Amino acid sequence: MGVIPNKNVNQGLPNTLDNAWPVKVTDGGTTILGSPGNPFPVSGNVNVSGTVDGTVDVGNLPLHTEEVSGNVSSNGVSSIITSNSRQATPLLENGTAISQPVQIPPGPVTGVDIYFDTSTFARAYVWVRKEQMENLTVIIRSEITSGSLNLEVGETSFSIPSLNIQPIVTLVEARGTITRVRLVNDSTESVTVNVALKGIG
Repeated sequence: MGVIPNKNVNQGLPNTLDNAWPVKVTDGGTTILGSPGNPFPVSGNVNVSGTVDGTVDVGNLPLHTEEVSGNVSSNGVSSIITSNSRQATPLLENGTAISQPVQIPPGPVTGVDIYFDTSTFARAYVWVRKEQMENLTVIIRSEITSGSLNLEVGETSFSIPSLNIQPIVTLVEARGTITRVRLVNDSTESVTVNVALKGIG
C-alpha cells in the first residue's frame, strides 16, 4: 500500500455573513447555548459598555467594598442600588431621625453612630460619601437588640483616604435587627459625611 500524499485545497474566499453556515454552541453536551433559558456563561472581570437589553444576573456578587465613580442606569433611571431594594431611615441611638449631612468631629476616639433598622433585610448596601479631603474610618456592625443587651453578630470596616471623595458602596450581611454605621474622623479637621442604607430581601 502506497503513501497518500497531503493535498492542499483552495477553499476560496469566505462567504458573506448572511450566507454563512449556522453555528451552534453547546455546553459540551446536548444543551445549545444562547437562548434565554440557556445563556452563555461569562466569568472573570467583565466590562460592559453601551446599552444592555434584558436582565443582567450576577450570581456571585462579592462581599467587599467597591468604589463607585459613576452611575448605574436601568431603563434610564439612574441608581447605584438594585431597583428592588428598600432604603432605611438613618436614626440616632434613641430612635430619632438624623439629618444629613452629618458633621464628624476630629479624633480617633470620638465618632458618630448612625443606626438603621434592618430587621426585615437579609443583606444591605451601605453608601458613604465624605465632602472634605480628610481620612475617615467606617465601621459597620450588625447587632441584635434585646432590652438593654446589644449582641454583635457581624462587623465590616474600611478606611476612606483623604484624597478620595467618591462614594463608597459596600454590601454587608444584615443578620441582626440593627445595622450600626460608626464614622470615625482620623484627621484634625471636621468632616461632613452622607450615609445611606438600602436593604435586600
